[in-house]
Amino acid sequence: MAVDRASLSKVVSDQIRGQILDGKLRPGERLVEDRLSLELGVSRVPVREALLGLSMEGLVRLEPRRGATVTAVTPSWWPSWSRCARSSKP
Repeated sequence: MAVDRASLSKVVSDQIRGQILDGKLRPGERLVEDRLSLELGVSRVPVREALLGLSMEGLVRLEPRRGATVTAVTPSWWPSWSRCARSSKP
């Protein structure tokens, strides 16, 4: 079954977001593309796209030459996330 890249990136985003919100990925933890791609069974491209999207949501911080880290989820994050979630629905 073929899955288009946008759908795969969304699935990966949902999985990483769930791990962050469940506390499996903690604030300050580095998110290594190679490790995540192996764990999730996908290539690095959808992982990279997912991390970019999660950074726009405020769950991940991307730093040049350093990679991605999990940010602290605060109560102020929830209203902005719900706006993002509503605007991304077709």
